[in-house]
Amino acid sequence: MDSLSTLPRRSWLERASLVLATALAAIGALTAAGWWLQIDEFVQPFAGQAPLKINAALGFLVLGGVLLALELGRRQLALLALIPAVVGALTLAEDIFKKNLRFDELLAPDRVLVDTEQAGRMSAMVAMCLVLGGLAVAWRALKGAEPARLFTEAVAGSILASTGISTLFGYAVGLPAAYRWGTTTATSPVAAIALLLLGLALLLLAWRGSCENRRKVPRLVADARRHRQPDTHGHVLDRPARARGRLPRGENPFGDGFAGPRHHRLARQGDQPAGTPRSRLGQRPGRRLRPLGSRCH
Repeated sequence: MDSLSTLPRRSWLERASLVLATALAAIGALTAAGWWLQIDEFVQPFAGQAPLKINAALGFLVLGGVLLALELGRRQLALLALIPAVVGALTLAEDIFKKNLRFDELLAPDRVLVDTEQAGRMSAMVAMCLVLGGLAVAWRALKGAEPARLFTEAVAGSILASTGISTLFGYAVGLPAAYRWGTTTATSPVAAIALLLLGLALLLLAWRGSCENRRKVPRLVADARRHRQPDTHGHVLDRPARARGRLPRGENPFGDGFAGPRHHRLARQGDQPAGTPRSRLGQRPGRRLRPLGSRCH
């Protein structure tokens, strides 16, 4: 039970990000397992509709895993998000130049040919979203340019979430133009759900980053005020300068009436007030000096 109390407490935004990343990785893992194990219920959970292709499923699995790694502090693993971005870019190149690079069925044969132009090939919209989402997540591995990164995550998240919602709306009302996106290959409803989850995850990352930046501003202002405090003569000195002894000429860093370390110890014991004239032995005439530590506090 003591070890549980030492675990970091997460905000509701962090918990929501964990749920979205886990759900995205689960969708990709279940679909990939369905292709490899030939489980049609995992490949095509919506009967009669286009399935999520194996390359797209693995792309969502990688992106979900990277988002989980980011939540666990493994920022360097964000570069793995470039893998689905490259796969999506190659798929777009196939559609644009009408070439077959022969990698669509490299991992598993496509045995569910529903609303597709090429066996094993994901739709152009899914490929474009994988490129956009992969680049936005991979940017997390780099430092600097945080405002631009947060803006990119917010824009990319909005596009991905809107694409997922529009595709699901097309299936709900029976509008093929909404889920075909001007092509002959339909975007799977499972892919639409995955795009919605990925978009919301990116939006939450941008939101959390903005909240952290807003909390940093008052903290920096308070630190600046603490580091600039006036001394006894009205001089404004920063704390590092005072710590290094850079004081105005003639100022005693230990306060007025302080004659040295011995005087400070005697005054602290209450024998006499600071600034009292002393003899060569450090005691007033006619009074015996008590040893240090003789008075209990």
